Amino acid sequence: MLRPIAVTRIQKLHKLLSHESLKAASPKLLVRAVGSTRALRQNSPSMELQRIVSQLHEMFPLCLAEDWDNVGLLVEPSSPQQPVRHIYLTNDLTEEVMEEIENAVPKAGLIVAYHPPIFKPIETLTRKGVKERIILKAVESKMAIYSPHTAADSVFGGVNDWLARGLGDGEVRPLKPATLQYVVKASLLTDKQYELLRDNLTCCGVKIQKNLRDDSFFDITVQCKLSSLAQVYTLVCGQLHNVPVSVLPSAQNRDDIDCMKHSGVGRKLTLSSSVSLIDLVQRIKQHLGLSSVRLAIGRGCEDTTVVNTIAICAGSGGAVLHGVTADVFLTGEMSHHEVLDATSRGTSVILCEHSNTERGYLTVMKQNLQQALGKEVKISISEVDRDPLVTV
Repeated sequence: MLRPIAVTRIQKLHKLLSHESLKAASPKLLVRAVGSTRALRQNSPSMELQRIVSQLHEMFPLCLAEDWDNVGLLVEPSSPQQPVRHIYLTNDLTEEVMEEIENAVPKAGLIVAYHPPIFKPIETLTRKGVKERIILKAVESKMAIYSPHTAADSVFGGVNDWLARGLGDGEVRPLKPATLQYVVKASLLTDKQYELLRDNLTCCGVKIQKNLRDDSFFDITVQCKLSSLAQVYTLVCGQLHNVPVSVLPSAQNRDDIDCMKHSGVGRKLTLSSSVSLIDLVQRIKQHLGLSSVRLAIGRGCEDTTVVNTIAICAGSGGAVLHGVTADVFLTGEMSHHEVLDATSRGTSVILCEHSNTERGYLTVMKQNLQQALGKEVKISISEVDRDPLVTV
């Protein structure tokens, strides 16, 4: 981490270099200023991108992500071994957030965006679309982009568990527990072998993690369900001759097994002590830092009705919460008809807007990631990232 005096010096130099009066300034002055800034940046602590990505994989196992999701390392610089001095966390990678990150000191080398900025296939990289403009800026600035999304939702201690912690003490269980996955590991692949294997495995609906071994070779881990294990293993062995290949359960030690046991889609909280609906609303507003939420009271209920069970899904919870038995549904958004269906069954619905149920977790992510990586890299949370909807 740069000392405060060093950060201040860089900021002053940046301001000086962007000032109009420097158009006629002495070349020696410019060289001296740029050289001082570069020296400070080179002397700041750093860490290789692949080491950080490996830690993110460990924190948010990609096998927990939904099949439809696009998670993991989405944008990788042409030189993956380049040092990362600054990681920026954001819920949504908008153009406003990207502008904030471009001006970060020291320069950001990795953006962890909770929502994947690349979700649907991109056919062209032009400036016409907002997503394309953001990706172009990241590539031009040699910034990597990583997204944990539904892996962060499902993992034990992730977004949904964070939501549950603000509602009161009780027993928390996944609505849909995670199933045991298998990993197929292959070592010492060339870049060409990796690209060919990745293209052929895409049709299997599996997730591939790539770890740099040295300048020339990679290790890969392919995560898959039991139903596709034979197909994946046959494909890997058939394409990689004389390459060591192994198969292991994704959970091998007690900690991994406990984590998998408590991971899964959504959460159901059974409170140790019941609470009134209106008091629960106040707890949610306080936990999320909101002045208001949307409330649909279930049939036969009132704001003083006692609540014992809460079904939770960060973000958009209509599909996940459908058919679940609980006194209250807590999520970011549901459709009009999904809300009507829930309230007709006597379940009250609390909607907080999509990203308001996710963004607060970035503070927990920062703490955990900083603890894992140490002081070798600076971690910041975007100050301009916010939900696009406001109450007026």
